[in-house]
Amino acid sequence: MNDTTPLQLRRRFLKIAATTAALWGLGARDTAAQTPGAAASKSPEQLRIGYQKAAVNLVVLKQKGVLEKRFPNTRIGWIEFPAGPQLLEALAVGSLEFGLTGDTPPVFAQAAGKELRYVGAEPPKPLSSAILVKPDAPLKALADLKGRKLALQKGSSAHYLAVRALDKAGLAWTDIQPVYLAPADARAAFERGSVDAWAIWDPYYVSVELDLKPRVLANGRDLSSNNSFYLASRALAEQHPQAVLTLLAELSRADAWVQANRKEAAQLIADFSGLSLATTHQFISRRPVSPTAPLTPAIVADQQRVADAFARLNLIPQPVRVADIVWSPSSKAL
Repeated sequence: MNDTTPLQLRRRFLKIAATTAALWGLGARDTAAQTPGAAASKSPEQLRIGYQKAAVNLVVLKQKGVLEKRFPNTRIGWIEFPAGPQLLEALAVGSLEFGLTGDTPPVFAQAAGKELRYVGAEPPKPLSSAILVKPDAPLKALADLKGRKLALQKGSSAHYLAVRALDKAGLAWTDIQPVYLAPADARAAFERGSVDAWAIWDPYYVSVELDLKPRVLANGRDLSSNNSFYLASRALAEQHPQAVLTLLAELSRADAWVQANRKEAAQLIADFSGLSLATTHQFISRRPVSPTAPLTPAIVADQQRVADAFARLNLIPQPVRVADIVWSPSSKAL
C-alpha cells in the first residue's frame, strides 16, 4: 500500500520538473537528446495525442519534435480536434492514448461510462473563457439572457461557464435556449445574429474579441476555474506510468519555454494554427504560468463541483465520482 499522499507526490513531481526546466533554454533538440534513455526504457509501442489550438504546451512539443526524441521507440501520432468532447470520444474508442481538454468534457465522458483517466492538470485559467454579445446587443447583464439563444459547444468548458453564469443571475437552465454548436459554427451563428450570445474559450475568444469587439457579459472570474486536464487511456496510465510522468514533465518544460520566450512562442503557434500573430500574442499574454502535474485533492474537489452541477440539472445521465478515475503515480514511479 502506497502511503505517499497526492500532495506529496505533486510536490516531488514539480521538484523533478523544475530541476530540468532550464534545459529548454538550449532548445527542444538539445533537451531531448540529453536524456532519452529513461523514457525509452518503458515506452509504449504507440502514443497518439489529441490536441486543440488552445493546447499551447502540446503544440510546442509537437512543433519542436520533443516527444519523438524522448520516445525514440514509440510511434508518435498527433490528431487535432475542435473541442474536448470530440477528443475524449476518440480516446474512449481507442483512437488516442493521451490528450488535453477543459473541465467539462471528462465529466460527460465519465457519466457516459467511457474509459479514461485524469493524469495531469494545469492551473486555473478563469480569464480565458467568456460569454459574449455583440457590441450593440440589448443584453446588458446575465439576467438578460432569459429567453435568449446562447451558442455553446455541448459538454465543453463553456457549458459549465454558462451553467454557473445562469446560476449567478438567478436563472434556470430552462430559462435560456441553448444552441449546441462547435466553435467555428458558433462563431458564424454569432456573426450573423442567429444567436444572442456565445459562450466560448481561447483562442476562439481572443480571435472574435479582436475582430468584432464584442462585449463580455461574464468571464470565468468567480464562476469557473476553467481548469485544463490531461487525460489518458487506462492502458497508458496503468501499463506505462513512467511514460505518463515523462509527458507531464515535458509539458512543464514546454510551458517554462513559452513563459521565457513569449514572442517566439506566439509566432510558433501562429504559424502552426493559422491564427493571426495578434491573436496568439494576446492568447498567451493572459494565460498564466501553466506547469503540469498530477491532480491534487483540491483540484479533484473543484472538478467534483463541476460534475455535481451537471448532475443537479440532469444534463448528464448519472452522477459521477471524479476521484474514481483519477490516476495517482506510485512513489516508485517518481
